[in-house]
Amino acid sequence: MSVWTNLFLPFMRWRDRVTPDNLKADLMAGLTGMVLVLPQAVAYAFIAGLPPEYGLYTAMVSATIASLFGSSWHLISGPTAALSIVVLSVISGLGAFSTEQYVGLVISLTLLTGLIQLALGLFRMGSLVNFISHTVVIGFTAGAAILIAVSQLEHLFGVDVPGGLSMAATLQHLFEQAAGLNSVALAAVFAAILLALVVILLPQLTARLPLAVMAGSILLIAWNLIDFGSIRHILSSSRSEAVILLVTLFSTLLVELEFAIYIGVMLSLAIYLRRTSQPRVTLVAPLQEGERRHIRNIQRYALEECPQMKIIRVDGSLFFGAVDHVQQEIRRLTAPGSGVNHILLIGKGINFIDVAGVEMLHQEINRLHMMSGDILFSSLKGTVMDELKRTGAIKLLGEQRFHDTPSSAIAELIPRLDMDRCATCTKRIFRDCPPPVSTFEQPGEGH
Repeated sequence: MSVWTNLFLPFMRWRDRVTPDNLKADLMAGLTGMVLVLPQAVAYAFIAGLPPEYGLYTAMVSATIASLFGSSWHLISGPTAALSIVVLSVISGLGAFSTEQYVGLVISLTLLTGLIQLALGLFRMGSLVNFISHTVVIGFTAGAAILIAVSQLEHLFGVDVPGGLSMAATLQHLFEQAAGLNSVALAAVFAAILLALVVILLPQLTARLPLAVMAGSILLIAWNLIDFGSIRHILSSSRSEAVILLVTLFSTLLVELEFAIYIGVMLSLAIYLRRTSQPRVTLVAPLQEGERRHIRNIQRYALEECPQMKIIRVDGSLFFGAVDHVQQEIRRLTAPGSGVNHILLIGKGINFIDVAGVEMLHQEINRLHMMSGDILFSSLKGTVMDELKRTGAIKLLGEQRFHDTPSSAIAELIPRLDMDRCATCTKRIFRDCPPPVSTFEQPGEGH
């Protein structure tokens, strides 16, 4: 099969896989899908403010094209409730139109959207979707579900509500008209069943379906859109993710729909940048017991530290947004009067070091050199070392300062320590520490 056939007729690649058995199974699956899609497609068209047949057109055309020309064997394309409410929000915000004009604007909107998506695909920009976090999607979908439900209350209760009102104004108007509400409580219960039967048996009557029945079906759809399990998990597990969820949800309810998701994305990116700009700088030390003195967190293991040298582990990349935080931590640990003028930086959690990170490390090397101290590095990833060598940064910082293991770096730093202080130190943090001076000797003797 030619390259052009694979490119423009991708479904030809799997034609040989079609057998009588799987064709029969696919036919039964298609029949089941039709029964499910018919009422949903009509409801989605209703949400978008379109005649019901356009929901069916969308379900048929998009599913066919995506199945034959798409790259996924499992993804089913078609109209959704969230997209329908977005279409309604965008077009209704342009003014009042006749049905013909409204349909034309919706078709224009979908054409422009498709062209934009096609351009993003051609330029390999699909990865931009990765910046829309799962929490933003959950919040936006829940907010859209609430908007969909509120928009159908007027039909469910048989109350005329002026168009273009906000959610709060719509609810207020419904409360003011409470005395005139019609009793259609059972509509929500029988909505899905009645709608499915009517659409399947009498499709020509879809335009004459009772609005209360349609509204009840849509309310059920809106209820199922809200992922209560994920919302509970997010609210209970992470404060920052909970903030993103709530801000996105309330933005969806209070501002223009097309901007609500932007607010959620920008907030999630801001929180992410804040988190990455403050990488965790953890004080570590060797285990003081046992033959193999592994490096561990001093707080978690209640470990003693060397009074003259600090060992830190940086869990995060040293880029322009994080260098100030890391530099402040290094300067706090080596502040005048602290007695510390040597730093061992363990970099196994560093993924990359940019130009700003190299410059910051160079500044700190020079500063500590003026204090008769130094910074050594150990356990950097091979990819980080390769990049430092490629850019010449390793020569700027001093290749002799880089070690494969912490023990190698510690062995180099110990002879540089103040031996008089080591002689009176009783902590014995390292195996290479010089023996303490006898109580009968004066500090400085016996070396």
